[in-house]
Amino acid sequence: MQTRIILIRHGETDWNVERRYLSRTDIDINDTGRMQILQALGAVKKEQIVRVYASDRKRALNSAALLFADMTVEKLPELCEMDFGIFEGLRYDEIFEKYKDIYDRWIDDPRKNTIPEGESFTAFEARVMGEIKEIVSANPGKSVAVVTHGGVVRLILSNIFKPPRFWDIKMVKPGTVTIIESDRDFNFVVKRYEPDGDVWPKPAQSNQK
Repeated sequence: MQTRIILIRHGETDWNVERRYLSRTDIDINDTGRMQILQALGAVKKEQIVRVYASDRKRALNSAALLFADMTVEKLPELCEMDFGIFEGLRYDEIFEKYKDIYDRWIDDPRKNTIPEGESFTAFEARVMGEIKEIVSANPGKSVAVVTHGGVVRLILSNIFKPPRFWDIKMVKPGTVTIIESDRDFNFVVKRYEPDGDVWPKPAQSNQK
C-alpha cells in the first residue's frame, strides 16, 4: 500500500525576495506568496487528501490554511527549515563579505561542515526523514499534504535520488507542489518534481524514477 505525500513549499516571503537566509525566523508570506499558494490549488484539489501537516512557522501554517481551509492543519516543528545559525537573516552578499571561508566550506560539503550556531546536516536529515517516515507509518495507503520549506523538500528528494552532491537537487520555487510515494518499508519514489515550474520527468528524463 503506497502512501502518497503531497509536499508543498510555502509561498514567497519578503526575505525570499531579498535573498536572505531564512530558517527559524517566523515571518509570514507576502501577497505574491498568497497568490502562489492559491495557484497550487489546481494541483492539490484532485488529490484525496485525508490529513494536512505543516511546519510550525507562520509562512508554512498560513500557506496550509489557504490551501486547506476546511481541514485541520497539524503542526510539526520537525518539518522546519534547517537552522542556518550565523547566516540567519543575512543576504548572500553579506555572507560572502563576513563569512566567505565558512560559506565556501559549507557549500563544498554541507554534510561535513556545519554553520556555526546552526544545525548539522546529520541532525537536519534525521529530524526531517524521521518525521516523514512517521507520517508514512501513520497513513498507510492514504494521501496526505505536507506544507514545508524549500530546504526540506530538497533534502527529501536528495534522500530519494542520492545525487553525488546535495546541491545537484534543484530548489523548488515557492508554492510548488512535489509528490512522493512510499510503501511501508520506506521505499520512496518521486511522482512529481518541478524545479523549473514545468512537468517532470521531461521526455528525455523518462528513465528516472
